[in-house]
Amino acid sequence: MMDEGKIALSVCVELSYLNDTMQREILETCQSLDCTPSYSQSCELRKYANDGRLSGNMIFAVLSREKPNQKERLRIPMERVRKYFPQNYSSAQIENEIVKMCEARYKRRTVPDR
Repeated sequence: MMDEGKIALSVCVELSYLNDTMQREILETCQSLDCTPSYSQSCELRKYANDGRLSGNMIFAVLSREKPNQKERLRIPMERVRKYFPQNYSSAQIENEIVKMCEARYKRRTVPDR
């Protein structure tokens, strides 16, 4: 995977300390999950291996966790929403207000008419 530019050298270094069987299992798990290990995941896998606790289930559990940089995000250009908020509002305040509006809209849609 490193030869193909899919993972960083630092990840490869950590995984190189594992035996061939575990490396193969990690590769197969990555292929089945369509993912690549992060540096922190590779360190975690190496630690489990050093402790004698690395198994196929552990590899799957570590690699199937969502990584922070893979979380789906919504991005809205500020120029599209700035005019609807006071000029002194920060980006975080605007985001909070937008979420509140979405929550209110959701409540209106899900509460049956009386």
